[in-house]
Amino acid sequence: MKRLVITITVAIGALIFILGGLFLVAYYKGLGAGAQPVAVPDAAPYVPPTATALVLLSPTSPPPGSPVPLQTPAPRGANTPTPAPVGFGLIIEASRPAESSVFLSASVKVYLRAELSNLGDFAAHNVNVTARARVAKDYVAIDGKQAMVVSMGTVAARSTVPKDLTFTLGMSLSQGQTAQSQGIYFEIVVTSTEGNSYIPLMLCNQFTCSPA
Repeated sequence: MKRLVITITVAIGALIFILGGLFLVAYYKGLGAGAQPVAVPDAAPYVPPTATALVLLSPTSPPPGSPVPLQTPAPRGANTPTPAPVGFGLIIEASRPAESSVFLSASVKVYLRAELSNLGDFAAHNVNVTARARVAKDYVAIDGKQAMVVSMGTVAARSTVPKDLTFTLGMSLSQGQTAQSQGIYFEIVVTSTEGNSYIPLMLCNQFTCSPA
């Protein structure tokens, strides 16, 4: 038994010696043929990642990299003036002298030319001019009535309509004397479907009328 163990140990040592000799022969033979040792490549250098900006896209935004459309600013609206409402202006002048020269008679016949203007940007419909005459605090009759109403119909926007008027004022002697010194006031109201205007005028004498 002891002899068997020695034999196996010798055999294993011989095998190891033979394998080592074969490795040395193969190694030196390779060097003689010009073989080069295999080089282990160096590790690639560490490159930090590049920071990328975060772009938030709306549903209507173009994709990244596409041309950006030019935005044309909206034109500013012109300052459009607000249309003026219907309004009236009245110019009265004597077309010829009144038949009473000094306002002392009980009646004075007056001849006037009136120009009614629509100062608004809209037509005025169903225009009526109502006039009352006053001497001091007393109203006097116009053609025997408390007021005179003149129908003008439709007056177009920004237009003037002339009207010749003839009427008689009935006054007492004292009223005639007051009218001679203080004048006669006419309270005029111009009405239409669209609005009203109050225009006070004063007849200074039998020839002319001027604003109060």
